[in-house]
Amino acid sequence: MNISKVALAVSTVFLLSACGGDSQEASDKDTDTDNTTQPETEVTVDLSTLSGCLDSLAGFPVNPAKGISGRVDARLYQVSRLNHGDDEKTVYKQSEIDVGERVGLPNGLLADTNVKVTQITIANPDLEPDAWSPSFEHSYVNADNQQYLGQHDVFSRWWSTNVDSTQPMNLNLDETTQYWIERVDQFSPEQPVRHENLYATYKGKETIETAFGEKETCVVEYSSELALMNTSLDEPVEAVRIVESSTDYLDQDYSILLSVREYSEYDPADLETATWGYSDYRKELIGRVKDEVLIGADPEQHLVPEGGFTTMEQCLASLPDNDYIAAPDAQIEYLMTRSKGEAESMIVQDATYTLTPRVEEGVSWRDHENLNTTRLHGAFFDYQNPTAPPFYEFTETYYSTEEGVLMGFEATENGGNVTAWGADNVLSESQSATSGYLLPDVRLNHGKLLNATAELDNFVQVMSTVFAGVGTAWDSELGEFVPACKEYRRWEANYYTEDGAVAVDGEGNPVVEFSDERNFYDNRGLIESFRTTHNWDSEGWLRMMIN
Repeated sequence: MNISKVALAVSTVFLLSACGGDSQEASDKDTDTDNTTQPETEVTVDLSTLSGCLDSLAGFPVNPAKGISGRVDARLYQVSRLNHGDDEKTVYKQSEIDVGERVGLPNGLLADTNVKVTQITIANPDLEPDAWSPSFEHSYVNADNQQYLGQHDVFSRWWSTNVDSTQPMNLNLDETTQYWIERVDQFSPEQPVRHENLYATYKGKETIETAFGEKETCVVEYSSELALMNTSLDEPVEAVRIVESSTDYLDQDYSILLSVREYSEYDPADLETATWGYSDYRKELIGRVKDEVLIGADPEQHLVPEGGFTTMEQCLASLPDNDYIAAPDAQIEYLMTRSKGEAESMIVQDATYTLTPRVEEGVSWRDHENLNTTRLHGAFFDYQNPTAPPFYEFTETYYSTEEGVLMGFEATENGGNVTAWGADNVLSESQSATSGYLLPDVRLNHGKLLNATAELDNFVQVMSTVFAGVGTAWDSELGEFVPACKEYRRWEANYYTEDGAVAVDGEGNPVVEFSDERNFYDNRGLIESFRTTHNWDSEGWLRMMIN
């Protein structure tokens, strides 16, 4: 019986003038005696360095602007690019929202460095959410000197960290500076590789046309060529060659108003033909929130359709059952069916899952206090003989905070009281500054297995939950489709040994679990769910009744 064990990146002049008189009454007096003009004041600014240029930039235009209380700083960009091999450009919007500052990175690197974290999200509202869209990654910058430190995709499909660098931040006008970085990434996760062919040139001040009118910027050109090395082999070999060039038009605080870029990846055996990348890349600022003031398009809500909802809570409040109040002892019964394989080798399992949302409140469990418990009981039966007694049963008890953060769970089998599996989330961290419609809510969990062994001891789980708007779901009790609030969720768990090495299975492959879920809710809870997991090709939950 294979039951899943985890249920769950040189001068300028300013002319300043002032007119005497500060009222209409003063302006009506004899202009020869009362209306005086102050002498013009010339302010000279040194544009010979990038820092001098940035200091000289005028503030951002604030009209029209909108005050937004409680919002973090964020930027929204319109991006277009021509992917290699395509005939038409890809166009999308990219939101960059400040998460805040932290000391060190989640992977333990740069432990003493103050890091500014930004979440970067791209979503296509015309497509159903999946493992690739909306995308979510963190970009890391040294909060003290603005050096770029790296990026990390939510599911670690790509990532990099510059553990050391000579990247210059205060460049001299028209002087090209070569610098190096030492980097770890998915190809060389432990051994830093030095890359020396990186160049930066400060080109001076330039006025460009933006979505908000003309704006002075400071221009920096970058170019690089990186040989990414696979160091997991006995003899390290080059895995990918990256060639990149860009021109950034910077505003104050190094923020980007416009970026023009070309990027290509090559197989080291053929440096003439790019395997991936793009040209004609153009990234333009079209909206931002700064100091709780919104200018232009909203970085958080630009995808919300007219009349749509920003959050799951708003959606649920719009449904016909918004006055539903669950009984303290309510139970929800689901029919669960899952399968894997094809034709004669197909395996199908059916079960009745009974969820009790509110079992106990304010309980203590392990080192956690004031938790609420939820219970799920599963009874598996032979789908060819559904009237026969269940051949296998389990019960999982979940422990969550008042805010709904899961702190762990434990399971028993077939009516016993011995813990069969479970996990204790020793650390649970939100990775999102905010979340909403097509804006992922990401959480990072570090857990300890309750039945840990030296070979399989602990795990790191990433969960991304996306509110996807309003849809319809089949309500078995009513026998019809009903309006429902949609959610896409994916979680992945990577397992480690007691010594911190990657845990492997019997075939030597890393132990990884995952679940892709499309869930539909009303105010009574989950209506139906469609899933793909590491163990099952398909799994469906259908709500049958509420007791």
